[in-house]
Amino acid sequence: MRPVSVSFEFFPPNDTAMEQTLWASIQRLAPLAPRFVSVTYGADGSTRERTHNVVTRILRETPLTPAPHLTCIGSSRGAVLDVNCTFTTKDGAEAQIQASYIPPAFLQTFVDYPPSQRPASFSVDQIREEVDKQIPLKGRRWVVSHVNVISPRDIERIARMGLVLTTHTNAYLYKALETTASKLKPEQYDDIVPMNALREAGVTVSLATDNVPISLWYPVAQTVARKDFKTKRMFGEKQALSRMNALRAATATGAYLTFDEAKKGSLEAGKYADLAVLSADPLTVAEDKLADMTAQMTMIGGRIVHEMLAPPI
Repeated sequence: MRPVSVSFEFFPPNDTAMEQTLWASIQRLAPLAPRFVSVTYGADGSTRERTHNVVTRILRETPLTPAPHLTCIGSSRGAVLDVNCTFTTKDGAEAQIQASYIPPAFLQTFVDYPPSQRPASFSVDQIREEVDKQIPLKGRRWVVSHVNVISPRDIERIARMGLVLTTHTNAYLYKALETTASKLKPEQYDDIVPMNALREAGVTVSLATDNVPISLWYPVAQTVARKDFKTKRMFGEKQALSRMNALRAATATGAYLTFDEAKKGSLEAGKYADLAVLSADPLTVAEDKLADMTAQMTMIGGRIVHEMLAPPI
């Protein structure tokens, strides 16, 4: 059986004891040869300095490829630009970008209000444009995660720089959809996680769960329905994905984000025999049942690794 590619995400420690635990964990996990390890932020960027320190230490003291997160909340334009360029050019990170599957500079945004109300005088994509002038981003597949409200102008920027996106639809197309829409004008509802507009612009967008619920069938259902979980009201109908495009966003586009499109993401000759037998047909099952889909059987590399027992007759 072929090895399964994994990555790990760490939270920066806030005291000496937790720091020792973190580094003991890193040493234990390193032999698993993860594709990369990411170091996240606390709420509103509260652990910014500790995050950057952990990333730098991982880069200098371990063979692992680190992927620092970046949030613009609470930062000046210059500070965010400096972080981008630091992690892209110093301490050997540039060489790792060229050689690794994942660029060691994830840019994560936690902006849950429209661009016109942002507290800083810059947008995330403007920062990337400045980095792009110094270090071309095309082909690096830098990942923008937790995308929420994206204007047509931002889509054009994203496409031009070759950025790739992951979603947090559990929040922005489900739990916080009505809240997000309440801060926008009705004509801007199609800017909320604009899946079709991004797809039509040639931007690769992969679905993600972020944390819970962990099943990827929830994002599939959310991008198809686009309904707030409390009010059941639909927003941005033009951006609702077809079921087939939602399935592609859950499979093939994810493989592209990790430079694995030649090996997985679709069932084709020469690719890994990774597949699942589902509990229902996702193209025809009732819309309100999409999120309840399960795998009756799972195969990795041609080997069955999970199988539901047949119910008694």
